[in-house]
Amino acid sequence: MTLSGKLTRDQVRDAIKANLTYSDVEPVDVRALEGFIAIECARHDKRFATNEGLPMLMHPSYRKKNEPRIERDANGAGIYEAYLRVDGRYWQGREAVSFNADGFIGIAGWADDQNVQPFLRALMRWLKEWMGCTRGIPRSAIADPVAYAAALAC
Repeated sequence: MTLSGKLTRDQVRDAIKANLTYSDVEPVDVRALEGFIAIECARHDKRFATNEGLPMLMHPSYRKKNEPRIERDANGAGIYEAYLRVDGRYWQGREAVSFNADGFIGIAGWADDQNVQPFLRALMRWLKEWMGCTRGIPRSAIADPVAYAAALAC
């Protein structure tokens, strides 16, 4: 499977769990994830604006009430929980990615299988490119970064 194909939430959750615990994730890492989400949402909008009509115009939320919420672990090792939100053409503050205190990782629960794809791709890219992880990441993401970027652009 390549990242130009459909990913599922469970595939991404499994890849995260195979590579990381919350203690491995620092607040700066969550902020980096927000950047990957911004890029993948822009790619998603660009693709659908040219192929299927109006884009959703998804982007990280800029409003104070929906800004990233990142709480460090009490022991200072990584995060306890973190929440990233996005805005769109007609809505504000929807879940992008949530690292819940109980260990559940929420990924755009509001989105259908098509509109969740930029969030799933962002998480996979973040795992590989930012966090340096390889377990459970599709080979196309590991073997050749240039080919990987080209696959994402499809």
